[in-house]
Amino acid sequence: EVARQKLARIPDLDAIVVVDQGSVVGLLTRHAVWRRMLETPALVDGPVSAVMERRVRVVEEDCSIEEVAHQVALRESERRQDHVVVVRRGQYAGIAPWHALLEAMVTRLTVQRQHLDPLSGLPGRVLFEQEANRRLSEGGGCALVAAQIVGMPALNHCRGVSAGDDLIRRLGRWLDELVGSDPSAYAGHMGGCGFRLLLADEGASVVCEAMRRAFAEFVGQIQGRPAAATAAPACTLRVVCLRSADRRASTIEAAERLLCSALNAGDEPDQVAAAA
Repeated sequence: EVARQKLARIPDLDAIVVVDQGSVVGLLTRHAVWRRMLETPALVDGPVSAVMERRVRVVEEDCSIEEVAHQVALRESERRQDHVVVVRRGQYAGIAPWHALLEAMVTRLTVQRQHLDPLSGLPGRVLFEQEANRRLSEGGGCALVAAQIVGMPALNHCRGVSAGDDLIRRLGRWLDELVGSDPSAYAGHMGGCGFRLLLADEGASVVCEAMRRAFAEFVGQIQGRPAAATAAPACTLRVVCLRSADRRASTIEAAERLLCSALNAGDEPDQVAAAA
């Protein structure tokens, strides 16, 4: 009865979270409360446990909107839920209508799409710098990788501008697949022939070498030569890596100065510490 009165008194209130010592045990939705009370009037004087939904979608507060949407999509066939309950280390923190999460996700994706490079499909400078500064401010160990295509004018002159565009698209797909398989990775296209990559410190050198090999294969495929014949292609990928242990930069701007200096000097990934 108390829940019914509260729902009747507050028209904008769609649901009430039921907790026991901070832990979520159920959800009272306006629709379910009125329907069950109409079906069984005696429930008016009963406990809320008699009318509450026990199967509640609960997520931790640090779960991303995309992750929540994915969870809901996977379980949509089981039953429809209009609310997501948010907890902080298992204790109730808040509740969000599913439609609000969906609107936020669409807005975020729209903003991101505006900053995606149309050729590579990767996040542009704005999104990459936002993510890099976030990770640097959190102090977590990460490697910052810079990749620069060298010799693109020669390729465009020999094979046409479309060949250069194709090479950038292929590298963009490779980086996008890497990000999809590695939760710690984040790739960005800084425009032109410049790419950036955030990685976990461990294994960064392996990724850098794999990126070089993949790029050489792409060049060989575009030039119509087998991979074995691309040992010294006219178009190469210069890659440098700045690990957190070597970095003296607390912002992406400072890190960029170190990376650009290393790129111009032609340093290899393991030589950047000296450049820093």
